Amino acid sequence: MTEFGLVYSHSGWVPRYVSSLRQYPDCSVTIALHVNSEAFIASEQSDLMGDLELALAELILKDESVPKTDLFGNR
Repeated sequence: MTEFGLVYSHSGWVPRYVSSLRQYPDCSVTIALHVNSEAFIASEQSDLMGDLELALAELILKDESVPKTDLFGNR
């Protein structure tokens, strides 16, 4: 649970690529992040991808000017 409600997430990596997906169903927002580097990102000592996703979520979900719609365009 986050300040934006429930969140589902999945991440993974292959050499030179890191990707992550977070869905905030209560806000009808999904964030997909793909980085063409694994340096300092796929490390177990770093949560850079998580930090980047949280920063994006805060920008998007706290900005009232960004329309929040479901898959069908309903608010």
